[in-house]
Amino acid sequence: MISDRKIEAKFWGSQAMGEVRGLEPSDLHDLSRLSNLSENAVVQALRARLMGRDIVYTRVHRLLVAVNPLHDIPGLYTQARMAVYNEDADADPPHAYEVAASCYRRMLEGADQAVVITGESGAGKTETFKKLIAYLSWRAPTPALAADGHESFEQLLLHTVPALESFGNAATKLNHNSSRYGKFVSLYYTGSGRLAGIVLKSYLLEKTRVVAAGAERSFHAFYELANGADAATRAALHMDALPAATRYIADLERHNARARPPNGAPGASGGAGEPTQPSTASTRPAVRSSGGSSTGNSHVASRRGSFFSLDALFGGGKRSGARTDALPTRDDAGEYGATREAIHACGAAEADELAIWRCVGALLHMGAVHFAGQTRTGARDDDAEAERSEVASGARASLGHVAALLGVDAVALTAALTTRKIKAGAEWVTSHNSPRASANVADALAKAVYAGIFAWLFDATNWALGGHAATAAIAAADEDLYAGAAAGPSADAQAKTMIGLLDMFGFESFATNSLEQLCINFANETLQAHFTRTTFEQAAREAAAEGVEVKEADFASVDPTPTLHLLSAKATGILSMIAEECFIPKGTDASLLDKLRAAHKAHPRFGAPARERDTFVVTHYAGAVTYSAGGLLEKNRDPTPEDAAVLLAGSSVPFVAAIFA
Repeated sequence: MISDRKIEAKFWGSQAMGEVRGLEPSDLHDLSRLSNLSENAVVQALRARLMGRDIVYTRVHRLLVAVNPLHDIPGLYTQARMAVYNEDADADPPHAYEVAASCYRRMLEGADQAVVITGESGAGKTETFKKLIAYLSWRAPTPALAADGHESFEQLLLHTVPALESFGNAATKLNHNSSRYGKFVSLYYTGSGRLAGIVLKSYLLEKTRVVAAGAERSFHAFYELANGADAATRAALHMDALPAATRYIADLERHNARARPPNGAPGASGGAGEPTQPSTASTRPAVRSSGGSSTGNSHVASRRGSFFSLDALFGGGKRSGARTDALPTRDDAGEYGATREAIHACGAAEADELAIWRCVGALLHMGAVHFAGQTRTGARDDDAEAERSEVASGARASLGHVAALLGVDAVALTAALTTRKIKAGAEWVTSHNSPRASANVADALAKAVYAGIFAWLFDATNWALGGHAATAAIAAADEDLYAGAAAGPSADAQAKTMIGLLDMFGFESFATNSLEQLCINFANETLQAHFTRTTFEQAAREAAAEGVEVKEADFASVDPTPTLHLLSAKATGILSMIAEECFIPKGTDASLLDKLRAAHKAHPRFGAPARERDTFVVTHYAGAVTYSAGGLLEKNRDPTPEDAAVLLAGSSVPFVAAIFA
């Protein structure tokens, strides 16, 4: 995964210049032709292609590398370009459509296909993902079933997925529109190659961003509501009572958007997804991407109006793959309207849509709830309940708004946050929380509510995509292709084969890294191991088939296996040790760190900084990352407060009651 800023940083090296000198950019469609495949040579060649010819895609044998140019490239994503790869999947220059065409042709031959898009955070994986979807939708369109009042799958996708973006994406230091969850999209096809249905699955939603966004923005949905709601909605959600700063959003006013990006905001010109035609071959291709260029059409048209552009898909016109400071201000107010349309397109009733925004408003108010301590008269110093929690006097109105919006009694909610029930023998006794414990309960409840909203939207989107008459026979059971009745009398209406697209978080390394980054980087490490094994084994097989003698190579420097073992080994792996420490009654972040340092002090991929005693270092395939041990156990436990969950399960708002049922 490469962005042009990385190419710039690595370009100026005399050795790299010499390694590709004399070769024209047009000669470098496949970098495996280079006599020296060092990192500098590859980076120099990629830069020469991008800067000299605006060529963003390059092959390295069977691997496709996409470089994000961060500007428009006219004609890069058009139906005419799709048709080229429909006729010849190996046509030059390389393209994301080439990979999609190869997948489609292999799928027609009866083999399920999988495409993995990997790369650093902010390099543009989601943009490449959209281009693959655009081609696959174009190649095997489903006609709109006007007689039944149904839309085509392409139209359904365009209308529903923006809601997932608003509730699942956020602006980070590296990316203006970063997906804060992973997704796997399965496209099911009939025996004749027509698109029969689409199923989406999500992974690792970054729930902690709801309560701890820090200097970055929280999820887009909060700002859309704050900036886009009309007067009646603002009044119903008590929005004018919100302070400018809360525990969850440090400065809501500073993050507010004030300007709408102009038409033609960064993106590739040319319609990427107008429906029509066709195919191609290859084994399951591995894809590396950095966005393969920006988005298509205008920012505004892609999310609103007729929804003709597939650039609304999985990222809207908000251009993922670019740094936050390099982009125009986001139009949160305008996006609010588009998100509302998308929620309705999922099949949500008016009451459901209002309930979703009620929950978002409740979370904004929850961030304004603070807790104070009341010292119990006569309490001993070692008394765990010496300081009893209560809602701070200035926050009681905010708590009342939270309770009203979530449909529960304010007194009962206060009790659920400030006390807990403990079973003592055959009886239940009430114990008082400390102010800090109450804040933790409130945070856990906020994360649970938000996760419930997101899960509901994912289920609704899948229902909308699976509710189409042509997909009536698809079951969304985990990894099993359904075996059921066809949607009609023709056996061709049954889903036969599948193309899966995985769009995961990119590798992350920030000033402070915690459990979220550890999980994200572990996922990327696993994908890297699969990529490395597949690439080298495939190259060795091809060399043997061609009678080429290849010396045994030393791949130790690029082998991620030691890091994977460090992270995931049974009992002794870092992830296993974190899980085990959560079950130890007096386990703490400090005790966990001591055990990690003792168990792995001799491991070549583990480090224990002497000056930063509360951290540890893991050397990943993309570099060393320093992780903070603070909060690891609590994040891994991720407890949903039982008393509060029971209370919300009895909410007078059916939507809230359903997500806690």
